[in-house]
Amino acid sequence: WHLLRQRAKLMQLRTVMRQAAHKSKLDVMDVFRRHDSNSDGVVTTVELQCALESMRLGFAPRDLQELSRAVDVQNVGSVTVQQFREAFEVERCEQELARAIQEEEIRKMAASVGDAVRTAVWQCQNCTYLNTASAATCGMCELG
Repeated sequence: WHLLRQRAKLMQLRTVMRQAAHKSKLDVMDVFRRHDSNSDGVVTTVELQCALESMRLGFAPRDLQELSRAVDVQNVGSVTVQQFREAFEVERCEQELARAIQEEEIRKMAASVGDAVRTAVWQCQNCTYLNTASAATCGMCELG
């Protein structure tokens, strides 16, 4: 049961990490790099636990400690960047982050296009027809 519980927690953590990558634009690899104290691509299980806690994903410290140890498959007290990427499906998190950034850029473009469209037309007070900015009279009712 212990391993089943661990696997379920790991799946939950992966899901929450992907959601955080999308919603909060969380860069999971940046978190790993910040906690890799000597920049050698390896973190201790304690550093990994601190990294996971810093993401504030809603997991208890005890669960994160357990997951940090579970990711250390060789029981050496450390996790390589590759083990981290595989265990937490970082590629999927990066895809969510990229999607979130792209969606934000699209929203910004749509807002700026909307502003441009609003300034390029005027609405007739008589019939509410939208006229081009260059029109002196309404194209529908011919009033100004």
